Amino acid sequence: MPVFKSLKYCISDIFRRGRIDRIAGKENLKVRADVAGTEERHAITTPIAQERKTWTDGHTSPRPLFIPGLPKSGTTFLTHSLLESGAVRSYKTVHKEIHLFSSGRADPSEEAFLAHFESGARAEWACDATPTYIFDPSAIERIHATFETAPLFIICLRERVDQIFSWYVHFTLNSLVADFWAKSDFTEIQEPDLFGPLPEYQAMFVRSAPGIRRCIELFGRECILTFNHHRDYSTDSSFWEVLSNRIGHDCPPHPTVKWHQDFLPEAIYFDAPTERLINGRLYQFERGDLLIVAGIFSKLYRGVPPERGRAVMDGCAMMMTSLEGGTISAIKSIIYDDFLESLDLLGVPRDQIPPPATRVLKRAQLCETALEDIPSRPYCPETSLDG
Repeated sequence: MPVFKSLKYCISDIFRRGRIDRIAGKENLKVRADVAGTEERHAITTPIAQERKTWTDGHTSPRPLFIPGLPKSGTTFLTHSLLESGAVRSYKTVHKEIHLFSSGRADPSEEAFLAHFESGARAEWACDATPTYIFDPSAIERIHATFETAPLFIICLRERVDQIFSWYVHFTLNSLVADFWAKSDFTEIQEPDLFGPLPEYQAMFVRSAPGIRRCIELFGRECILTFNHHRDYSTDSSFWEVLSNRIGHDCPPHPTVKWHQDFLPEAIYFDAPTERLINGRLYQFERGDLLIVAGIFSKLYRGVPPERGRAVMDGCAMMMTSLEGGTISAIKSIIYDDFLESLDLLGVPRDQIPPPATRVLKRAQLCETALEDIPSRPYCPETSLDG
């Protein structure tokens, strides 16, 4: 059976260890969580606060725009909206997350930043939507030291319990789907852990308030807009008018659709020849067939050994399918004080954020894309006539 760690076990580990030592690969940011849920302490090994700069009045295009925020809180959606509207320059290679100012990188420069964008474009803004900047006050300080023109920040917020659960699902399915779809033959997968490297779960509980506070100290509230994941996706939100006025370019929300992260994967293994009714047809599966369904995608693997097929089915079944009261309470005890502090720093009324709620994910629906090579026949139920 593959080794798989659910979010519930992740939270238990954090309580047992009583410590988060490494956050998103940044050794300079440490957060200690007391196992009894008492006061949390955070120590940030960054230089002493500098005085705020006097920014230059003139600027040469493009101006820097940063979209830090909690992962799964709308940073990608915002980036797509800005790109679609033509307000920001297109990327040359790296899309959305440049990470130039992250801890552990070489000293950044304005030239190195602008080198990531198309030089011939006329858009006035260059956008770096690296979410983890908000977790790293030293990244905010490097941005401050790099530019003479004041950047614009759009900080994305999402209720933390919902955000952590969404992050967990995103990590899980991205790892699963990438591993499955990369293989032309399922027997090529030899490692006992079929789901690839697990995410750094502890990073999900990192604190955002220290980074937000540092951003306000160095740039002022006038350089910061706030995107509320729960309210601002809609075209009716006033956020889009505020954003358009601020950047000097009309920017409506980009049409978006839900994709596979809303569904948990399903695996069906056939250890004997089986006829299965699917969408009005009877499909004839052979012994050793393994059918994987993830969102709108499906794939059939043939000749899978029984121990491997059952391991995949068990792994899919072990994935966390719901967010329940006990898990919500555990997440809140670890991180919620920081979330409320973040709201207060940005002036976001707490009643604009919905309370944590239970949530159940749907299982994937079987697609026909993997069934094209499976023999099948129409299903004709037998009928009997009386008399």
